Amino acid sequence: ARRDPSSILLNETVIEDGSIYITSPIDPLYLLLSRLEEVRKKTEESEGVFVDREHIFFTEIQPGLQHLKICKNCHLSLICDVQVRDEETFYRLNDDKVINWLKRKVDQIGEMIATLPSSMQLVRSQASGYRSKKDEKLTNDQLLHISLGFLSEYISPKWHGVLCESYSIKSLGVHQGASCSYAIVDSEHVMDTKYGTIKNKRKAS
Repeated sequence: ARRDPSSILLNETVIEDGSIYITSPIDPLYLLLSRLEEVRKKTEESEGVFVDREHIFFTEIQPGLQHLKICKNCHLSLICDVQVRDEETFYRLNDDKVINWLKRKVDQIGEMIATLPSSMQLVRSQASGYRSKKDEKLTNDQLLHISLGFLSEYISPKWHGVLCESYSIKSLGVHQGASCSYAIVDSEHVMDTKYGTIKNKRKAS
């Protein structure tokens, strides 16, 4: 996080703007999910239409999507139904495939956290509101909630809510004026699904 005023020393140069941008690899399907939802044009009467790759990747509103077309790991079939007509391939977003894909992401995040040293797990769990003790392993329930919190940074509140419901975690929706949503933990507490933190239900509402 940046604190004003701030600057960066680079060799013998002072950079006035102290902002730092850190990048990391990301699954391109996260970036395409909203676009695929848009071009599908799903209605109550229809599952929507199939479109070709050109229609998916080229749009005036999001011109940067065209760069994802050449990504080797952009496997649309993981979240889309596929049709081949006259040697041309068409795609349509499939909700069930999306949830299964997201669940695999949740499993991968949980497995990654589980392999961390106990000290790092302790810090992460305490930051999430769980009162873990030293050398105490996180439970599967804790890993699930923390993993959902991580994943909420990459998907829309709508998809995050559907994902929570698939785990029988009731989403309370996005609160007006805030970028977080809450899921019920017990009769007295809810979890901020954006950060995985546990809060008193009355204070969160």
